[in-house]
Amino acid sequence: MLIKFILKFLKILGKEATPKGIAGGVMLGSFLGLAPVFCGHNLIVIALVFLVNVNISSAILGWGLFRFIRLFIDPLSDALGYTVLTADSLAGFWTTLYNTAPFATSGFNNTIVMGGLIISLVLALPIFFGMKRFVPYYREHLMERVNNWKIVRVLRMSKLYTWYKRVF
Repeated sequence: MLIKFILKFLKILGKEATPKGIAGGVMLGSFLGLAPVFCGHNLIVIALVFLVNVNISSAILGWGLFRFIRLFIDPLSDALGYTVLTADSLAGFWTTLYNTAPFATSGFNNTIVMGGLIISLVLALPIFFGMKRFVPYYREHLMERVNNWKIVRVLRMSKLYTWYKRVF
């Protein structure tokens, strides 16, 4: 699974996909990955992936990457969400929001959902602009070196890669 993920990521970086599309996909994938799977705001993010001009494969890869990262930052996410949701000054706002139909089903009242959403919002612009700068740099300076790595050559000669290339 990890091998497929690495090969897919390298393929996306080397493709003719625009850096902006790849960056947008990874950014939206971070929103999906840092929140629990079954929360309402993920439906909005999935809709954005298909409606906005982003690379869908990079959104899926971003989701996978940030799903992995989430394993390590869940305690931080939970603590942050708890702090925000239990703030006395915001109690009225959360009550009003929870009594509004679309927000009641979003799951925002879960501490991990709220914490993940806040972390995603804070990281959104750094992820977008960082990836937007990294993709051209990778293509110009790193792609040839990475393609010459022994492990990448071995993976490309394997049956798995041949199958993968035919399917995708």
